[in-house]
Amino acid sequence: MLVVVAAEGAGAGQNVWTGIGPYGGRAYALAVDSQSPATIYVGTEGGGVYKSADGGATWRAANAGLAGLTVNALVSGASSVYIGTGKGVYRSVDGGATWRVTSVGLVGEVYSMVADPKTPSTLYAGTDRGVYKSVDGGGAWTLSGTELSSRAMLALAIDPLTPSTVYAGTNFGVFKSTDGGATWRVLGSGTFRERVVFGVVVAPRTPSTVYVAMDIGVYKSTDGGSSWGSANSGLPRNGVIFSLAISPQNTSTLYAGTNGSGVYKSTDGGSTWTAANTGQADAVVFALAPDPQSPATIYAGESSRGVLKSGDSGASWAVSNAGLSAMVVFEVVPDTTQAGVLYAGTNVGFFKSKDAGKTWTGGLTELVIYAIVIDPNNTRLVYIGGDRGIFRSDNAGEFGTFLAQQVNLPVYDLTADPQTERTFYAASDGGVILKTLTSGDIWVSSSSGLPSSANIHAVVVPRTEALAYAGTTAGVFKTTNAGSSWSPSSSGLASPDVLSLAVAPRTPSTVYAGTSGGGVFKSVNGGAAWGATGLKDVGVRGVLVAPRTPSTVYAGTSGGGVFKSVNGGAAWGAQNAGLADLTVNALAFEGGALYAGTSGNGIFVMTVTSPAGGTSTDFDGDGTVTFDDFFLFAGAFGTKKGAGGYEARFDLDQNSEVDFGDFFLFAEQFGEKK
Repeated sequence: MLVVVAAEGAGAGQNVWTGIGPYGGRAYALAVDSQSPATIYVGTEGGGVYKSADGGATWRAANAGLAGLTVNALVSGASSVYIGTGKGVYRSVDGGATWRVTSVGLVGEVYSMVADPKTPSTLYAGTDRGVYKSVDGGGAWTLSGTELSSRAMLALAIDPLTPSTVYAGTNFGVFKSTDGGATWRVLGSGTFRERVVFGVVVAPRTPSTVYVAMDIGVYKSTDGGSSWGSANSGLPRNGVIFSLAISPQNTSTLYAGTNGSGVYKSTDGGSTWTAANTGQADAVVFALAPDPQSPATIYAGESSRGVLKSGDSGASWAVSNAGLSAMVVFEVVPDTTQAGVLYAGTNVGFFKSKDAGKTWTGGLTELVIYAIVIDPNNTRLVYIGGDRGIFRSDNAGEFGTFLAQQVNLPVYDLTADPQTERTFYAASDGGVILKTLTSGDIWVSSSSGLPSSANIHAVVVPRTEALAYAGTTAGVFKTTNAGSSWSPSSSGLASPDVLSLAVAPRTPSTVYAGTSGGGVFKSVNGGAAWGATGLKDVGVRGVLVAPRTPSTVYAGTSGGGVFKSVNGGAAWGAQNAGLADLTVNALAFEGGALYAGTSGNGIFVMTVTSPAGGTSTDFDGDGTVTFDDFFLFAGAFGTKKGAGGYEARFDLDQNSEVDFGDFFLFAEQFGEKK
């Protein structure tokens, strides 16, 4: 499937982050404001909440304090918006501008929510530990009956005429309460009681009519759940229905969201269904929300493109996601040989931009993509690693050119050997590193010495023959024989869960390790010993050494944005203007642009300048790199740390000596201006 998403106004600000998409993401929940239907909220996977004030034409993040959260449920009332997440219930009283946790007494991950239509301060929350109830707008919660405490509450619905009647769809049948949740009883009989129920809807004018969306299609009751009958005629044969909606104006009209076949529609109360999926025939639809005032308008929350909208009662659909950058981005890779070409690996597939993020195309949208690497000797070859192995594109990532590579393992990192053509490493679970010498045609294990209990997060291969480092859940490992064997290299590494690694250019003995909770560690002797840097007690998912100024290091953190050091990690400062407290999984340089891939908010970019305001080798501070700077550099050439005349600012590659390595770095910037 081809996905095209445009990012309006994409561009890099100087030392300020700007979002550039891709647009879309996985949308689990939708809510249309009943009083102002142009206002819509969408709950996403990893991206918190997004809000539209113009009927889905444009979206903006409304997730202050929700960074990285997956939103499973949404309730929009007259004065409050509630969301259900893995960390409980949050409430906003200012239209999503701010949120606060309101989960006192509530236990478990929240999968579903519903409000009493007559008393909006009465709320029910379905968790993986049963149903909880609040009578004070979420201020406090109590377990609502004990019958459901061992089940996951995937759906809740309330009788609009008799709000003490509540239905719960679970991972093991349908339940009903007629006393406001005090007690519950199971509905149906036989195997019906064992089915997974994803959605429940009650007909607003005839509430004895109830529909459920299940893993075996749609079932209907006309007697308040006492008896049930199949309502599947015309639905796809795979059977799984994730979402249901009933028209507020015509209760005989229903919509069903399927698992890969888009939306189906019934106009006879579920007796028969027909496809209503032009524009989304292959969509997985998790949520449906009709406009309460406009019968022809309905919104669908989809598995990769975010939100789709129909203005003709489902006859046709169009992507409605401008500004909705709810992607979890695991990898960002610029093609440094082609200006503007950028690849991204996300929770909803692989994406490519040819214009630095203004527009994107995508594919493999059914996969989670963790890793991307471009063949350094043939940039038309792009390798893509994800939850289902490795794919290769032989045409620069263009749609339709992805070839599976017979690797039946999840792949979290892919790395090219810069010394040996056609050679790549792949990091996986269970202590497995794979290696190919044939551009991926054949992959073999390269795991000797790695503990089988460890997962491999990262592999880096410097420009030194046969040398590589691996970051794992058991610390850092090193090979000096091109992966034939690995040995522990973690002395002094106080936090052994290593999520990311980076090596200083031209100094392969200087290595940085980002850890899951201990910050950044540094080794200057090839991993023989490690020491903590100034960035401590934080999860670091990405580490990047500036290619031209190796004393400058960036760290992408869990919930803290990006930090920067200009002295090799001794001290760090947040660099988050425009980015705030997002979780950053990946960092990449291309020219003067720094890219950051975030959890749930897409990709951000900024133009980088040096701390002094000029270029990084502007030694005299006049804003240009000229012969005056060369003469200053030449005066220090050949000096070593501790020797007379040594100045650390001239040691660009941080090897404690001003040598030809520094000269080459200087030459790359000669002639640059501020």
